[in-house]
Amino acid sequence: MMDARQATLPWQCSSIPVDLQRKECTTSGKGKRPDTSTVVEIHAYAVPGRIRQARAAVLSTVPAVPPNVLNFVVFPEPELELPVFGADFVALPGGHLIVLDFQPMSSSSLRVAEDALKEVHFKYKALLPPIGGEIPEAARSFFSPYFLFVRAEDDGLVQTVVFEAFRAYFSIYLDLVEQARPVPVEEEGRRKEMIEGHKRYATYRAVNDPARGMLTRMYGEEWTERLIYEVLFDQAERKTIEE
Repeated sequence: MMDARQATLPWQCSSIPVDLQRKECTTSGKGKRPDTSTVVEIHAYAVPGRIRQARAAVLSTVPAVPPNVLNFVVFPEPELELPVFGADFVALPGGHLIVLDFQPMSSSSLRVAEDALKEVHFKYKALLPPIGGEIPEAARSFFSPYFLFVRAEDDGLVQTVVFEAFRAYFSIYLDLVEQARPVPVEEEGRRKEMIEGHKRYATYRAVNDPARGMLTRMYGEEWTERLIYEVLFDQAERKTIEE
């Protein structure tokens, strides 16, 4: 069920190059195994003046076999001084890997959400399996103290508790989007910090995208790099990876 605020926000479809919206790859089966079709689909939206880009990258297989991936990221307009909302749902042969977080773009972008996040984080951390692993040191600045990082073998747990946690986190985020006010133009330092934070985050994610190798094998390097830099993390600096 859609959150009421999702329904009332003036969502608009975002333009994506046609050849990057969907890509399919067929892998021949071995022995009695059927051929497998792997499809990547990208859906992107925006809310003028509020959300620069909300995009979902979906990787699915037919027949349905792991891996299956949903990567959902919401980039606010930088002048709103909000964190980025990130959610990953990855179905692997051994179970599920899930990450939910409000990822800070500046020293102050998380403060407005902390009280609500503390309560929700405490609730769902107690209901979910232990943390799935440590966040790499280079990435820690892009995660909040309230991230949920879960490994789960139980499909039912994902469909109930994990989905409830996702809805709770996203509901808080939509509250922030509705209530946010732009950083005053005269506070140039704060605005610059946010813009640089978005660029730094996008560049780190683009350079270290864990799906790069798999996508390159299936769809080729040129298409994969275009997808990463033109759609998934369009604020990233390409020169970082080349240097």
